[in-house]
Parts: sequence; structure tokens; C-alpha cells
Amino acid sequence: MKKLLLLTLLVPVLSTQARERDYATNAVATVNMSVVALKPQTPPSPTARAKAMVTSAMENSFSYNNLDEIEKAEKFIKDNNLQKEFKLDLEKNIPAMKNRALYESEWSFYKSFVYSKGVGLLDENEYLQMKNKLEEIQARRYKKNKNEAWAKADKAYIEKFVSQYKEQREKQIETSRQSCKEETDWSSAFSARKGQTDTSWCYAFGYADFLEATHGQSVSAADLVLSYRAKRIQDERESYNRTAALYNRRPLTEEDIIPVEYVYQGGDADQIFRKQSTISLCSEESLRSEARDEKGQPVAMGYIIDWIKELGSEYQASRLSKNELTKKLETFGYKQLFPFAKIDEALAALNPKNDLYIALAESTCKDKRIELPNQHQNWVMQGYTFTHSLNAALAKLNENLNQSPAMISVNDNFLYKENIWGKGLKTNHLILVTGKRWNEETKHCEFKIRNSQTTYANEEERLWYTDTELLRNTSEIYIKGR
Repeated sequence: MKKLLLLTLLVPVLSTQARERDYATNAVATVNMSVVALKPQTPPSPTARAKAMVTSAMENSFSYNNLDEIEKAEKFIKDNNLQKEFKLDLEKNIPAMKNRALYESEWSFYKSFVYSKGVGLLDENEYLQMKNKLEEIQARRYKKNKNEAWAKADKAYIEKFVSQYKEQREKQIETSRQSCKEETDWSSAFSARKGQTDTSWCYAFGYADFLEATHGQSVSAADLVLSYRAKRIQDERESYNRTAALYNRRPLTEEDIIPVEYVYQGGDADQIFRKQSTISLCSEESLRSEARDEKGQPVAMGYIIDWIKELGSEYQASRLSKNELTKKLETFGYKQLFPFAKIDEALAALNPKNDLYIALAESTCKDKRIELPNQHQNWVMQGYTFTHSLNAALAKLNENLNQSPAMISVNDNFLYKENIWGKGLKTNHLILVTGKRWNEETKHCEFKIRNSQTTYANEEERLWYTDTELLRNTSEIYIKGR
């Protein structure tokens, strides 16, 4: 049997590709570059890039007006002389996407918002922005189809939106004020904030912070990543073997399993410790989730882990002696990540599915694990978007913050630039909400966040966001069950 690449049919994961962000790549420190030899990354071919751009544009055109993305893909195809390979896309798919983005998906998005129970959460400027946008889309649609009946119906939606805002706004201010009147800040419950650098470990850092605030124990985000990896392998094995039994296929063997990549992939916080009454974790003191250079600046953990894994592979292939490997690790200062690890023990544990980073992690955590009750299995996961009742989400979040921080999955674009109305909600990041307060000047409840995408490019970090900014970019709220 050919080796099976597992984990291709998993639920969507929370993963921000930090390597693509300027602040994550420009200021990521490197330790002993003569020792940590980074492998050059082969860029994808123009054809592969074009295919990815068209696929992304196609998907997004069903959700919002992504005309700029569509035109960028079209231009890339033409600039790279790929017209022949993408003839169908240029003649049929791209024109269809443009039409859908301009006249169908965007209006559908705003039309559903008109009937949202969260209209009153908009302040005056946001309300006017939305009203102007609705009128702009309506005029564009009429210019295209010249249908008087449709135009009348479109205008009725806009009138409904205006009346709803006027009806809801004053009541909403008082509702929000009462919901948010008890000011809360959980910042003191956490140790120093750590950053995910070039990894996609937001789910692990967020859950580690949550456990620290609720249990008073500083647990290792890196160990959460490895625990999640192990669970994914186990779940996929069980799923495959159930199917194998139905179709009379042989069960998976160890040789069939390709080790799961875990550095640059994200994870689903709701999947980590399901079906477990207690959880066993390594402390942050025993397995560090963040490395720093001699100046105290964060190091690109993904590259460091890749380098450690490569050292193990070189050793297993007898291209590196034990003394040479040990010297390289000591030059790097591996004890900052694995303070209690024993190299002999780690090397003895090496096997095709257990790389050197995992072996060192297991060695440093040996006999130093923390057993905690699994509150996760009692969590309530609420799903919201801005087209649903934001009042319900607001009340649930405020209620939970009186007892503990909350984890939320978001579209992280709003954290770094002004939110653009109409953009589709694509969850790609997990953050912690750690505080709330009422702002009488803006008439909004404001939420404080803790974000593992730390800014390493001397950017001024923003911590407080209004209820509309946060909730309209939130798809899931993870709170402790009652």
C-alpha cells in the first residue's frame, strides 16, 4: 500500500499565516545564523500561483464584492502569458465572478444585514456608511438590469434598514450600557504575553492563556500543539480503520502514516481535548513556546523547529555524529526551549514518526506534567455572524467575562486595518477577550483582547475594540459551560 497522507479532510482550522505578515517576518530575530541554516523555500510556479488566485477569487466572489481580487488574478494570468492554460477561466469563469461579485453576492450580504437584530449597535457614522453603501449597490443593480420592480424592492430594503436603525438605536444604547456596566479586566491573571512568530499556533497560545487564567497554571502552548497533533493522528487512524472494516481493507500500520506537519498549520481549539475528563500538559517552564535571542527579541520558532528536525534527520542518516549534533544544539542554546531534556534520551527515542523536536519535548516534559480537570468538555460554543443577533452574542460575552476570559475565532483583518463592510467572514485566527468597559463618549461597549500575533515591527498595538468591530468579525465564541 502506498503511504497515506492523512488529515486532508479535517474541519476548518484557525490559522493565521504569520509568515506572510510584514511584522512577523521583518523583525523576527535569528539566532546564530551560521548554525541555523535556513532551507531556501522554492516559490510556486506561475501556473500554480494563478490557479490558487483564481480558486480563491471564485470562492470569495460568492461572499462579497472581491472585484479587486478577481482583476488581480486576471492580470497575473495575462502578464505571465498563461492565457492558453486558463482559457476557460478568462472566457467564462472570470466574467461570471465579476458579475456575481458586483451584482449578486454583495447585495445579498447587505440585504441580509438589513434584517439583522444588531442594526442598533451601529453608531451614526457606521449607519451612514451602511446606508450609502446600500444606495450605491442599488443604483448599480438598477443600471445593469433596468427592472423597475426590482428597483422598488431594493429601495424597500433600504427604507427598512433606515427605519430599523431609528427604532433600535436608543434602545440599543441602554441595553449595551446595562450589559457592559460591570467593568472587567483579566490581564493580571496572565504571565508575560508570548508570540506565535512564524507559526500558526494561535489556537494553542489562546487555549494556554485560558487555562492559565482559569487554573492558575502556566501551561506550554507548544505542548498543546503536540497534543493536538497526536489527537489528529489518532482520530484519522480511527476514521480510516472504521472505513477499512466496511470495505475489507487492512488497518493502517506505522509504516503507512506520514508524520503530520505541525509547525505552520493551525488547529481547532474545540478539538484539542474532546472525550477526556482530565488533561495532562507540560508546563511552560518545562517546555518553552517562545525562543529569544541574546537581545531578548523573539526568534522565528517555526524555523528553529525545522532546523532541529533537520538535525535529527541528519543524525539518523549518519551524516552527523552525536558530538556534532550536540555541539550545534548547545551553540544554539537549546536549553532555553528544553531546560530538562537529555540528549541521549531524545536521540534514543527518534523514529520515522517522532522527530528530534518532539523527542526533546518529550524528554524535557518527562515526569513534569500537570494534570488538570478538563473544563473544555463543558464549553459552550456559540456561532455568530453579523447577520445574526449581536445582542445575544454581546450579552453572552459580557456574562462570561464576569467569570473568566473568553476565546473567540475571528477574521483577523480588522485587527490591523479598518474593517471593510461587505467582506466575507473567513475565520483564520483565535484570540482571547480579557476585559470589557463602557465608553460613554462613543456609546459602545468595548472589549480588551490578548493576541498572540505580537507586533515585532514597532507598531503601536491596539488593545480595545468596540462591540461592533469585534463581534461583526467573530464567528465563534468559546465560553465555559454552566
